[in-house]
Amino acid sequence: MLVYPGGTPTEPTRHGYGFFVNFFSDLGRTRTFTGQPNRTCQILFTIGVMVGGAAMSYFFRAFAGCTAGCWKQGRRTAVHLSRSGALLGVAAGICFIGVAFTPWDIYLGAHMGFVLWAFRLFLGAVLLNLLAVFAMMLIAYLILLSAGLAGSPAATALAQATGQKIIVYAAIITVLVQSLEMRRHLLSNR
Repeated sequence: MLVYPGGTPTEPTRHGYGFFVNFFSDLGRTRTFTGQPNRTCQILFTIGVMVGGAAMSYFFRAFAGCTAGCWKQGRRTAVHLSRSGALLGVAAGICFIGVAFTPWDIYLGAHMGFVLWAFRLFLGAVLLNLLAVFAMMLIAYLILLSAGLAGSPAATALAQATGQKIIVYAAIITVLVQSLEMRRHLLSNR
């Protein structure tokens, strides 16, 4: 952003990057809106988005591996959700890399396709992993309720009461996120 020469579609001669008026993708253009070369900024944008997309792909794969490693037998739902989320997360990362290599002033259609699919897939990955984490938390809480803790009754009561707060708030947040996404989906299909 610091090296962006400037410009927007509505203010081509604007100096510098406008945080609230420029898109990130403006940084990856080959030329500014006045036709000035944007090479340094474009290179930095391409490297940054490429590294970000690769890191996103790595994160989702690692998270799925952690989920599978933490929850052995009988926890298949959480593992399947996380693995499905990982597939979507890796695909989202690849789409972000596609964004990096399709400057929108040259490849507008491809660029917008990569942007839309990157965020759609990322949303799916996050939602599936949110459900996987919630499933793992719910399983842990059920084990805590059923087995308790070795030691004093006071320690068991403290752990169970704390666990109850965590799982109830996690449930509220999970249902809220799902409800908001369902509402958005229903409104977009009108």
